[in-house]
Amino acid sequence: IISMSRESALRATLRLPDDLSLRVISVPPSGDCLYDCIHALLKIKNDVSAASNYVPSKSPLIAGLKVKSTDDSSTTITPQEMRDHVADQLSSEQFDLYKMFASANVEDYAWMSLPKSPQSLEELKQFARISGKDAGAGKCLWADEFALSTISDGLRITLL
Repeated sequence: IISMSRESALRATLRLPDDLSLRVISVPPSGDCLYDCIHALLKIKNDVSAASNYVPSKSPLIAGLKVKSTDDSSTTITPQEMRDHVADQLSSEQFDLYKMFASANVEDYAWMSLPKSPQSLEELKQFARISGKDAGAGKCLWADEFALSTISDGLRITLL
């Protein structure tokens, strides 16, 4: 039996060179775990920004928030600010897509068929702002492909 660490397994799966830095970060399930994970990633990037081409404060999302930073390599963006950004980007097309997925019985969108589900774009935006840490993991909007692409575009990072 060969035992591999998570880092080694990921490195082998992604065929990454041994000299490329790779860490696995554990983030507790909270309903905000994607945002918490990205927040943790940005904190790590701040620690190594001198060796990186990525400057978080130059991303459109952080620049748009006018986040106070002490220099060009630091950021104080919070998981809630990311969640709010995703909510702000929701459109009527995205709302209609969620309704269509729910009516087609796509399991991950069953929340749109519940009695207290959002009935309008504004209600969807309000629901999207609810933190899992505050309301409970099952009572908030979990990150999906829309959230991933919105945060990825806003921070100018690649999320796999």
